[in-house]
Amino acid sequence: MAALFRTMAEDVRGMVVDRGQGRLGYVVSATLKIALYPRIRAVLLFRIANAFYKRRLGILAYAIQAHILKISGAELHPAANIGPGFCLVHSNGVVIGDRATIGAHFICMHQVTVGDSGKGGGQPTIGEWVTASAGSKILGGITVGDQAVIGANSVVLADVPPKGVAVGSPARVVKIRE
Repeated sequence: MAALFRTMAEDVRGMVVDRGQGRLGYVVSATLKIALYPRIRAVLLFRIANAFYKRRLGILAYAIQAHILKISGAELHPAANIGPGFCLVHSNGVVIGDRATIGAHFICMHQVTVGDSGKGGGQPTIGEWVTASAGSKILGGITVGDQAVIGANSVVLADVPPKGVAVGSPARVVKIRE
């Protein structure tokens, strides 16, 4: 249970920017944003659904998944493995599949899909500090390396190296960042 709360705290830190307002100001800001922003509640509820799923309480996990979809427009499968610091910048239209494995500090814009390509072969493994820009699709049993950036509306069907920038449909790596 303590690990769940630590992960949820890291998620909040990833979505609520500390603007140097002091500890009390940050706590007030974070509390208000949790109450008012569906995207933040979606991530926190995903963590609870994921914990239920791991404890073989699927019916509760799926009920929470349905609630997340209703309040935020994001379909986050409770079986997905997502590291701490998950930042759902905009939740509308986000889909993360049941076998996706995503590292810490994943930054996800709206209309992003992480899942099966429809041709078999599994679902993606995404490293840490990866940014998936608006409308991007990361599909199939591929690997996206740490600190990679996926461009807007890109369709990634092949591996992306660490620090790679992938753009286009189908996506190709156009740059390796320093």
